[in-house]
Amino acid sequence: MRILSRRAADVIDENFIKGRLLAALDRRKRQLDFEKVAIMRLLNSEADFLPGLVVDRYGDFLVLQALSAGAENFVEIAVDFYQKELKCGSIFIKNDAPVRKLEGLLLYSNWRGSAVTGPQQILSEGVYYIVDPASGQKTGFFADQRRAYELLNGRVAGKSVLDCFSYTGAFSMNAFKYGAARSVIVDISREAIELAEQTAKLNGVYDKCEFICANAFDYLKNESCKYKAAANIEPPFDFVVLDPPAFAKSKSNVGEALRGYKEIALRAARLVRNNGHILSCSCSFHIGMSDFYASQCEAFSDANTVGYLQAAGFQDERDHPVISCMPETLYLKYFIFSISK
Repeated sequence: MRILSRRAADVIDENFIKGRLLAALDRRKRQLDFEKVAIMRLLNSEADFLPGLVVDRYGDFLVLQALSAGAENFVEIAVDFYQKELKCGSIFIKNDAPVRKLEGLLLYSNWRGSAVTGPQQILSEGVYYIVDPASGQKTGFFADQRRAYELLNGRVAGKSVLDCFSYTGAFSMNAFKYGAARSVIVDISREAIELAEQTAKLNGVYDKCEFICANAFDYLKNESCKYKAAANIEPPFDFVVLDPPAFAKSKSNVGEALRGYKEIALRAARLVRNNGHILSCSCSFHIGMSDFYASQCEAFSDANTVGYLQAAGFQDERDHPVISCMPETLYLKYFIFSISK
C-alpha cells in the first residue's frame, strides 16, 4: 500500500503533486547550501510523501526515476515543476529499473531539455565526483553517505585506507580531503574502477591510490589470511571502509546477510593495525541496528580483537528523510570502531 495523503478531502491533482514537490524542495533549501552541495536528493519517494518517485540533483542536471505505476503519472508534472523552480534545462528520466516490470511498466530513458552525454564532473563540498547518469548505478551516484564522510575528519590524516565495495571511490576521495596518505580502492565492477581512476586524477590523488577490480569478499579473505598466518607482520591499513550493497533484499535473507556483515568485519579486523579504525555500513533496511551491531561484535571477538565504538549514524537525513510513520525510511546505518589488538 502506498499512501499519498491521510485526508480524504484531498484531491490528487497537479496542484497536490506540485505542493508535495515544493515542500520537499523547501525542506532541503532550509538545511543544505545549494551552492556548496551540488549532489543531493531532491525527492525521496515515500519519505517525501510521493511514493515511487525519486529525483537527484547533480550540479546543473537532474535525474528522475518513477519506480511504481502511480509515480509514472507524476513524471510530467515533476519535469515541469523542476524546469520552472530550478531553471533546470537538463532532466534525465531514467525509468529503466527492472522493478518497474512488477507493475507492468515499460523500461525506458530519455532527456528533457539539453542532453548530457557521458560521465560528468561534479564539484560538491570541495571534492570532485564523476557521475554517469545513463550507465551508472541507481541514478548515477549515491548521495546518502554525506554524514559518514564528515566522520573521517580527524581519523584518517596521514593514514593508509582500504576502501571496499568502493563504487567510484567517494569514501577515498573524502579521506584524501581530510589528509589520508594512501588508499586501496576495491570494487567488483570494472566500470566503477575505471571511474574511480578518473575521479582520483580529477582530485589530484591518483598517485596515492591502488585500484583493484575484485570481489571484495575474496579480496578481504585472501589478504586477511596472510596476516592471520604471520602474526608478527604488521597489518597494512589504518582505516578500513566496508560499504557493501544491500545484503538483505527481503526478510528471508536476514540470517545470511548478518553472516556476510560478520565475515567482512572479521576479515577487516585482521587487516587493520592496532588502534586503527573500521567503518562498517549496512544499507539493508531489513537489518536492524541492534542485529547489525551484534554481528560486528561477534566478528571482532572471533578475530581476537576488541572494537571500541567511536561513532554511529544513519543516512544524511537532510535530503534522505527519515519519517516516523515508515520505519523503512531509516535504511542506512553505520558504526566506526577503533580496533584494539
